[in-house]
Amino acid sequence: RVRPLRAHAATASYVGLRPGTKPSFMTAPLSEYEVQRLRNIEHNEKRLAELQIMSVAGTKRTLSAEEKYARACNRQQRLNVGKQRTSLRLAMNAQKCKDDGESDDSFRRRSELAVTEHTPMPRPKRPRKSKPEEQPLTQEQRESLSHAAGWIEDMQKWFQGKLSDANLRSVMRVVRALASGAGVPHTKRSDWFLKGQPIALTDDFQELRRQAGIWLTPEDDPGHGWRLDHPLGKLALYQRHLAEEKASMVAAEKVQTAETSDLQTLPTSLTTASSLSETDAI
Repeated sequence: RVRPLRAHAATASYVGLRPGTKPSFMTAPLSEYEVQRLRNIEHNEKRLAELQIMSVAGTKRTLSAEEKYARACNRQQRLNVGKQRTSLRLAMNAQKCKDDGESDDSFRRRSELAVTEHTPMPRPKRPRKSKPEEQPLTQEQRESLSHAAGWIEDMQKWFQGKLSDANLRSVMRVVRALASGAGVPHTKRSDWFLKGQPIALTDDFQELRRQAGIWLTPEDDPGHGWRLDHPLGKLALYQRHLAEEKASMVAAEKVQTAETSDLQTLPTSLTTASSLSETDAI
């Protein structure tokens, strides 16, 4: 496309003309095609004026809010044509609705409702199965551990490999504080748990754990239970381990004693049997 030259001094001097003069191609007569084109434009503009229609060369007509919304919807539909999923079921339903005489708008609304109703919902998480609560040790079982010595070091060795190093250090720090009677301070109050009351293996650690849960609620425990609840739970586990070990040792001793008594009574029975045989022979 050739742009017309502007008639100013710089352009005129560039093409070798005097300022104010026009090039020869701007003053040349119009061709027959150009003349007919100008006539058609003039005729069309007169016709548009008679019909009270704005000229194409005029300002753009301002669209209403409804027209803007309709154009936006149509544009979005054209963009989503390639993203829509095809379904044989929907196609068969469309054919059936067409045969039944249902309108397209009614079918579209019903299809959208059906798709919404059949949208798979996220599966709810299964609740965790709570572990069966173990029966607390009897008073007799706890009393059998009254003579245990050096149980703090033994407890630390027993939990090595079962707990991480950080958790084991946290547990043993609380156990030593409770065993010494120093107690555990509260996180928000100037209060101590079991201060001046050293614990022993004869105590009911499950009951102490319940009391600790009331004294220090989970909301006040920044350690998520490692400040007091978990250490008392580990104490209960270790106490049960010692009680079961003690019971197995007692059972083994009873079996060994029974076997020893049977061996001691065996020669007496053999002597009695031999004497009876001699009497029968006489």
